[in-house]
Amino acid sequence: MSMLGNTVVIEGLVDNPDADAYIQRVAADIAGEGRVLIRVSYPEGDPGGEAH
Repeated sequence: MSMLGNTVVIEGLVDNPDADAYIQRVAADIAGEGRVLIRVSYPEGDPGGEAH
C-alpha cells in the first residue's frame, strides 16, 4: 500500500478472482469513497507453485 496525494494505492496479487471488490470495499470504508486505487491481479493457475 502507498499514498499518491490523497489517494490510497493498493497493489499486489490475490488468490481469489473476487478479492478486488472486497479490497475496494474495505479500503473505501477506511479511507473514504473515491480515495482508493486498486491495482491487483489474479494470476491464472498457481502463481508460486504453493499449495493453497
